[in-house]
Amino acid sequence: MKKTIITIAILIASFGSAQNTLGNPYNDQIYGVYKSSDGTQVLEMFQNPDNTSTFIRTTPDGTVTGTFEQFDNTLHVNRASTSYDLNYYLEQEHLIVIKPEEKPLLFVKICE
Repeated sequence: MKKTIITIAILIASFGSAQNTLGNPYNDQIYGVYKSSDGTQVLEMFQNPDNTSTFIRTTPDGTVTGTFEQFDNTLHVNRASTSYDLNYYLEQEHLIVIKPEEKPLLFVKICE
């Protein structure tokens, strides 16, 4: 299973301009708690009562928080000092986040 996810991440990163391979094609629920495939990060994604979305990402270097909006092929992220778009792919409990100029981040949902 891990090889499958890594293969998907490589394909998405290699063909990032192929917009039909990105996003949430099966309309899976993005909200929940995820753990990175290497076990070093936890990503919590919540929908607030006012229908805004919040994230908390905990890494060995600290905690990052902000809000996000889910679009067809991107997540628009707003943090205290910056905002940016990230390509992503979500299928069932697997989330791949593709940061520009970096390796894709692979997450597995551990709870809703």
